[in-house]
Amino acid sequence: MPDVVPLSVRQRFREALAAFAEQHPDMSVPECARAFVSGLMDDDRDLVQALITLDAQHIVAELLRRDISSTRSSVFAGLDLPSSATQEQRTSRKSVSTETLYERIEAWREYVPSVGRHENILDMNRVSLRNSADYDQQRTDRYALKMLLKRELADALTDDSQTVGEVFTAQQIREHMESVRDRLTSGKLVVRFNQTDHIALRKGQ
Repeated sequence: MPDVVPLSVRQRFREALAAFAEQHPDMSVPECARAFVSGLMDDDRDLVQALITLDAQHIVAELLRRDISSTRSSVFAGLDLPSSATQEQRTSRKSVSTETLYERIEAWREYVPSVGRHENILDMNRVSLRNSADYDQQRTDRYALKMLLKRELADALTDDSQTVGEVFTAQQIREHMESVRDRLTSGKLVVRFNQTDHIALRKGQ
């Protein structure tokens, strides 16, 4: 099974659909869809099969990603990490048995960009661990920037009914994003776990 399916399959399908819809302007959307699919089954079965294969591959890949993500998330769910979780959620986490947690760790897989696939963490070496960690940091940095930006924008609003658009222009938001990014990368901004104190300036900055 190829890793990447040519986009020409979907392009061919879109072009055929667009041409059919143009030829039948009086049809409703459901009528057009039914007639198009029925005719395509007779006229171009290879295209239908290619499209089904493409969608099936996407569905299978997404299921695999979800399974890997679920296993990985369950490992951290078994730990009492500092977070904004409720007491009930923390109690639920503590109920995970140590044996079950060990089993999940043994099944834990992480994405390694250099090889283009997920690997079991127990089989990873220093190179693959660092490569995977760099991949995580790229995504974490984006989420951290976005989170800090939203909190600072919220702090700038005067009440709960005011919107961002009433206070900031798109240009000002971009400038604010760049400011948050620069302070975050320079270490002047730190992210805390405390719900009421997410952003703090380091002393002396």
